[in-house]
Amino acid sequence: EVLSLMVDKQELGEQLYALLTQERPFLAAKLTGMILELADLEIHDVINDTKKRRDLVESGLQVLVESIHQGMNADLIPQIQETIRASVGAADSREERDTLLGDKLYAIVSMSEQEEAGKLTGMLLEMQDDEVVRLLCNPPALREQIVEARRVLQGAEHNLLAQADHEEPSLGDQLFVLIQQANPGRAGKLTGMLLELGDDEVRRLLASPDSLQEKIKEAEDVLDHSAA
Repeated sequence: EVLSLMVDKQELGEQLYALLTQERPFLAAKLTGMILELADLEIHDVINDTKKRRDLVESGLQVLVESIHQGMNADLIPQIQETIRASVGAADSREERDTLLGDKLYAIVSMSEQEEAGKLTGMLLEMQDDEVVRLLCNPPALREQIVEARRVLQGAEHNLLAQADHEEPSLGDQLFVLIQQANPGRAGKLTGMLLELGDDEVRRLLASPDSLQEKIKEAEDVLDHSAA
């Protein structure tokens, strides 16, 4: 029985290899071996289900790409690159292409840039497909691009913060600060009441401290009368 299973698995492996030779010829033998090593895998399903077979191929490629960044399988880099290009070329849409490359890229970027891995991956995906494939299999070049992308990202975030710091406070914020100085306990309610006068009138009050104090007093009287 054991011998029968071994023969059956060998025959199925040969069928899988024949399919992968057509679909991903540069790494057909390597990928066939990796897939056959998976436990609890129904080889029949892989042979008959194109999507399942494609998903397993992409998982295998992910493992190989990660191994390159761990200092292994350098001799397979040309074949891995060609196989990734074949996967991208077979993608049915731009979204699928971004997923194929993005998943692999994210896994590598997140090794060193966990907090900003998503943003950095998105920035790197804006490059041409061939350039992304090259980076996936070239650790030093990818590290340089990550550093550059991080610099650009930090610069953009710094500019946004600087812009926010220089933005003029809203009319409500300006009004609240002034009212709080005179009547901190009712500042929120009084600010809401005066904002109902309209933006032009609020601007006039902000430019005229005496007029503002008069309006604050009127609003306080209304609140006192309502509470009585």
